[in-house]
Amino acid sequence: MICNLNNYQPASLDAPAGLTDLLKELPEPVISNYAGFLNSKPEFKETLFRYFSSPEKFPAITPLIIYNEVNHQMVTLLTNRNETPEEPGEPNSILSHVRAYGFDETFLCSDCYGQLSCSSCAIEVLTGDLNNPDPRDEEFDMLDIDEAKPPTEKTRLSCQAQIAKTPLLVKIRASEKKVLSKV
Repeated sequence: MICNLNNYQPASLDAPAGLTDLLKELPEPVISNYAGFLNSKPEFKETLFRYFSSPEKFPAITPLIIYNEVNHQMVTLLTNRNETPEEPGEPNSILSHVRAYGFDETFLCSDCYGQLSCSSCAIEVLTGDLNNPDPRDEEFDMLDIDEAKPPTEKTRLSCQAQIAKTPLLVKIRASEKKVLSKV
């Protein structure tokens, strides 16, 4: 489910602790606009809150929330570990799930189609654990090529970062010149 944050009025996020803990790395205006979005989608909000109230009831589900700083959007995916997308990139990668859910280059770019030969799909894993927490040497090499977005300790390539069991919050960073809007 995609949320254009600029289209929603800020609201208070009265959510299960697991969701509020997951989102705490985001700026408060982003969280409050996301809360406004959730209030406008009651069925989706109920599903998301049900997961975060009792995650043990949904053992195959891993929530993946992606904040795109470039276009000020958030995508929330309830990924199913029993349905692992094989590509692009590594099987079960963040990029493979984003593409499996129908999101294209306008949301998460991947110039090399997940072949580990660029850094256009770089993300920051803000909260949660990955199935492969340590990047391979080849991934480290690619992370250093984008001078506009130097890597941090949280930076990974979405074509390589594989979803695990814990909910994930990731951010698609923008260089300061590419941020289109701020709440």
